[in-house]
Amino acid sequence: MKKAGYDYADPLESIATARLDSPEVPAAEIELATADVTCKRSSGLVEVWNRTESAIQRRMIGEHAAAAAKQRADDAARVRNAAAVTGASEG
Repeated sequence: MKKAGYDYADPLESIATARLDSPEVPAAEIELATADVTCKRSSGLVEVWNRTESAIQRRMIGEHAAAAAKQRADDAARVRNAAAVTGASEG
């Protein structure tokens, strides 16, 4: 972004300057968005962010797998119990 003349501390900061309250898009905003996309593409930011976030989520899923399995079993039991009480199909 600095090469394009912008000085933002982080990749999300530029969106904070967007004027989203107007149906018209100022030329300066189009220039900023273009520079932002160019910067993100040239730096590989989106790919790095995606890999990192995915790794964090996979780790968290693994850490909480037992709790998720228990919740699924509890939910299934509730559905079975509700179906038995109402005479409805389990779905």
